[in-house]
Amino acid sequence: MSKFYSAEHRKLQDEFGTRRLADLMEGGVMHTKFAPHEIEFIQSRDMFFLSTVDPAGRPTVSYQGGAQGFVE
Repeated sequence: MSKFYSAEHRKLQDEFGTRRLADLMEGGVMHTKFAPHEIEFIQSRDMFFLSTVDPAGRPTVSYQGGAQGFVE
């Protein structure tokens, strides 16, 4: 059972041949909690990009910036 992907996600992964990549992402790149060194890195940034996808599948990416440490 996946912690990240629903049955609908898996169906699309199978349809487009990306399940193996998704499994690799889930197995090593994605996680639900940040490690202390990751928190330190994130808090030291003065900008980041926020990416989302709407219900129709259209992505958006927006720049977010501020004083160092504005992200906690």
